[in-house]
Amino acid sequence: MSVIDLSSVDPRTLIGKRCVGLLDSTGSYDVDRYAWAYEFWKRQQQTHWMGE
Repeated sequence: MSVIDLSSVDPRTLIGKRCVGLLDSTGSYDVDRYAWAYEFWKRQQQTHWMGE
């Protein structure tokens, strides 16, 4: 896997592009972009807590 230097990327240039793939690095995480991943993570975290 190659490392991408994001220090020179202006995040404002990425706004509204809507062409970033799942494996493309954006330098940030947006829960709304991967709603399915958040739901899986949330479900996995809930398995650690047992009901009374």
